[in-house]
Amino acid sequence: MKLKLSLLVAAFGCILTAGTAQAGLIDRGNGMVYDNWLDITWLTDANFAKTSGYHATGLMNWQEATDWAANLEYAGYSDWRLAGVDPDDYTCTPSPGYGFACKGEQNELAGMFSNHLALHGQRLDIHELDPEWHRTAMHQAISNSYLDLMTWQSKSVSNLMSGIYWASTPSNYNGIARYFDTEYGFQSEYETYQHAYAWAVRSGDVAAVQPPIETVPAPTPLTLLVLSLCSMFWLKRRTTR
Repeated sequence: MKLKLSLLVAAFGCILTAGTAQAGLIDRGNGMVYDNWLDITWLTDANFAKTSGYHATGLMNWQEATDWAANLEYAGYSDWRLAGVDPDDYTCTPSPGYGFACKGEQNELAGMFSNHLALHGQRLDIHELDPEWHRTAMHQAISNSYLDLMTWQSKSVSNLMSGIYWASTPSNYNGIARYFDTEYGFQSEYETYQHAYAWAVRSGDVAAVQPPIETVPAPTPLTLLVLSLCSMFWLKRRTTR
């Protein structure tokens, strides 16, 4: 009996604190979503350069993409940049920072693709195909969804194109830039004169308030009453023994 009551009390504590520890995406409205793990805000349109009319296709060379993000003014903010990658991401295969199945916690583009949107590229490694590959043709929008931690509703990123996205993370070589390929789930480097997509992010949260704990489904009043009575009964038995 004592063990059961102890487990009930412990479970109750977990219910109250679960919402504050979960990492993920929070829809801030007005075309922006906050990544509370990396503390960055993304545009929810992953090809906004095209949507906004800035570029006909959104496919730009690295310098054009970098300049677009740096000069972007959106929702009153002008400190946007290209999303980055982690050059030392040990989860990539066959080598850190290069290859398939990258999902490191400090990797912005790969983390969004693999962790937040739960998407799969073509391969698990250089030898094995991923059976859950999204199979979206190049330059087509990839269907996706994420759980909004504010409302606990399923939402999505718009215009996430199947193809290469430039990264802001610098390369060690002149004329070369890092990228993440959403078609194959592959991270590597590319000549800067080549053309790829651009996804803008900014540091920090655009919202002044964080989601309250109440966003996690709360226990009912009856549940709270039962747990309280059980705790009181347990404590009373301990003091009378």
